[in-house]
Amino acid sequence: RYWMGAEMGGKPEVVAEWSGHIIVRYFIWIAVKIAKLYNDAFLVIESNTPNSIQDSGFIMASVFEEIADVYTNMYYRQSSPEDIRLGKPKKWGFNTNRTTKTQICTHHQVVLANDMYVERSLDAVNEHDTFEVKLDGTIGAVDGCHDDRVITRALGCWICYKALDPPIFADDRKLEYSTTTTI
Repeated sequence: RYWMGAEMGGKPEVVAEWSGHIIVRYFIWIAVKIAKLYNDAFLVIESNTPNSIQDSGFIMASVFEEIADVYTNMYYRQSSPEDIRLGKPKKWGFNTNRTTKTQICTHHQVVLANDMYVERSLDAVNEHDTFEVKLDGTIGAVDGCHDDRVITRALGCWICYKALDPPIFADDRKLEYSTTTTI
């Protein structure tokens, strides 16, 4: 989001990616470390994926509470007025369901059509090429393919454009580049 800063007029870029197979609990802590490395970046974790893994050996809410003790710049869903009144904890994480997945992917179509983000991963580009609307109306990867990168990009772009204001730099600095090279 750096280039989206005031008077820069840029677009978001994917600057870091971790991909692999690991216990979800450990993966979440890796995400926290990466966010920390990127100047306390806004961390958005999908809350329902770990909840759907019944044999994961942990309760997702407890992991969010652990993380919140050391890292506070995380996405949370708005609680109902009743939950707020009762002092219930925040609902950490983005809940991906049929409605929200359609919402972020519809927005992502606009982002792609208008060249509104920079993608550098050939794997992500290939996943975009195999993303489809199924006969039953659901959306996802062609059978046998993956869509994890498409969904993370769609969610990331939705957060960048719909949930956050453009970044503001405390010292109002601007980058300056020189066109001369010294050898």
